[in-house]
Amino acid sequence: MVGLRGSYDQTLPRGLAVGSRVFVCDNLAFSGEVTIKTKQTTFIGQRLPS
Repeated sequence: MVGLRGSYDQTLPRGLAVGSRVFVCDNLAFSGEVTIKTKQTTFIGQRLPS
């Protein structure tokens, strides 16, 4: 499973959760076996691990 999180006004960091149990909720709960969070900028792809 893959879970994505972000906000339209850039108040929350972009998030990516991967694993067999991923939980993304509207009350800001966000979890997974592997979770990556980073700031929302133009070059977000350069900061994510490959």
